[in-house]
Amino acid sequence: MRKKRFKSLTMAKICLVTVVLIVLLSIVGLPAGETTDRPYATGDEVVDQRTQSSRTTYLGEASYSWDGSIGAIHYENNGWQSINNAFVPAQAPWDWEMLRADYHIRVKEDFTTDQIIELEKQGEVIQLQPTALEWTNDLDQVQLISMPQSTIPVVTNLVIDLLPAVGVPSLQGTIRWSNAYGPGIDFQWKCQPTKLTKIIEISSLNDLSVPEQYILEGGNPVLRVNLVFNPPDEDSVSIVVDGRVWSQQDSIQTFNTIEFWKAGEILWGFMPLRYWGSGQDETNEGQSIATLEKRGNKLYISVRVPYSWLQSAVYPVFIDTDVNAQVGADTDDAYRRLSPSAFYLNNQLRAGTSNMDFKYGSGMRFTNITIPQAIVIDGANLILTSGSGNPTGAIVNTRISAEDVDDAPTFADNAAAFDTRWTARTTERIDWDAIPVWTLNIEYTSPEIKTVIQEIVDRIGWASGQDIVLFWEDFEDRSTHNANTYRNSWSYDESPAKAPKLHIEYTAIVIPNSYAVTLAAGLGIVVLMALFAVLALQSLSVASVIMAAVIGIVGTIAVVFLTNVVLGM
Repeated sequence: MRKKRFKSLTMAKICLVTVVLIVLLSIVGLPAGETTDRPYATGDEVVDQRTQSSRTTYLGEASYSWDGSIGAIHYENNGWQSINNAFVPAQAPWDWEMLRADYHIRVKEDFTTDQIIELEKQGEVIQLQPTALEWTNDLDQVQLISMPQSTIPVVTNLVIDLLPAVGVPSLQGTIRWSNAYGPGIDFQWKCQPTKLTKIIEISSLNDLSVPEQYILEGGNPVLRVNLVFNPPDEDSVSIVVDGRVWSQQDSIQTFNTIEFWKAGEILWGFMPLRYWGSGQDETNEGQSIATLEKRGNKLYISVRVPYSWLQSAVYPVFIDTDVNAQVGADTDDAYRRLSPSAFYLNNQLRAGTSNMDFKYGSGMRFTNITIPQAIVIDGANLILTSGSGNPTGAIVNTRISAEDVDDAPTFADNAAAFDTRWTARTTERIDWDAIPVWTLNIEYTSPEIKTVIQEIVDRIGWASGQDIVLFWEDFEDRSTHNANTYRNSWSYDESPAKAPKLHIEYTAIVIPNSYAVTLAAGLGIVVLMALFAVLALQSLSVASVIMAAVIGIVGTIAVVFLTNVVLGM
């Protein structure tokens, strides 16, 4: 009878302690955190993951896609907003304006007036005016071809998609003056996501007057295009050329970006000046030296195109001077040619070979990739848009890899540095072979490259928000040496909207509802403490009962706390 009473009392106390622990667990665990289930429908954008150049999309079942471009797709205005470069009617004296980007544009229709276009960023303004088209030479002799002509422009807002993989529709505003410098010589301003592009298009060499004999005899005759702009306030904005501040007194020349700095930040820059034709060989394009000088109270920038190149070019030809509001991005893609060596940061992208010993390759840097370390990569592809001058024949073999580093920096203007980075590439390399003929402005998707991306995000030093460089090349000479066995892709410098894209799909780690985790962890402690209580209560000591209860309570609280800390709830 006494033994039976002892067992009953013991079991009662065990039950009492267990109940107390479960109640305490419920009270502590209830407010431990909210559910980690995402409130997104399949196909929804994860807006808080948006960056200047990427979007994250919920695919369902804890899967996501990250889609990014070298060029910007958003601009900052109380959060990242979608870029829309459409021209809309403006107030006088301006006729049109574009306001939904990191920079603002206002333009006049009269091509013969003074400053016909205004660029604004962060409260600073620069106004631009195209002037004479002329021949000149080493002696600075000048032969006028044409002044700006009175012509009615056409304004268009082309529908484009800045990120086709997920759909980021936008509009690209263009204003074009046909015959702006006489028959066959057109002029246009084009608003792109982060830059204002000025292009002169010449239909035929016959549309240009023939250089006079004194121009030819003066040495190195060139076609010169002049652009006038108002000087910025030197107290707030500095013009930097080749790493030093320009005094606005002497004339200066450069092949590099002319930068406008304010408070330690680049506002915008005149990009390296380019010209190109409609041909496909190595002589199809060139880079002009920019001349910057002050005349009176105005600043002039000019681009020069060799007459010898114009004589042999395939027409139409194009002359381009860009004003870039995202200067840093122009070093996020690069073009490399081996034997003979060439390296460009402001050219098209290319991979393949040639009938000579040329080997072509390119590098592309994608920034702020918001994918956690060691996450499971379900799929990935590089997406390129076919550029100008693509050959119409031959099959091309290329290879894709990544720079094997934690956080890839932008490219330096140095061929040897590029080669060193390519040498230190991932062990995972994907062949993109038998590439057929490409059609201009069509997107082409690489084979699956998820193993390449997985190798990078598996690195110990990888963290969400870091950058990845991909290589697309045929440096190992795998294509046949037929004439022009290569493929061209638009670079950021040529077209920010058509710059390379990267698509990545991944599966997130699923963490259950925090209350459920807390409850499960706490129940484990309850069971352990109950077993301890069975032993402790054999003595029938009140102190033993209290001790068992205290140990159970402290243990439960500790597990609840650690569970929430470790899981970040």
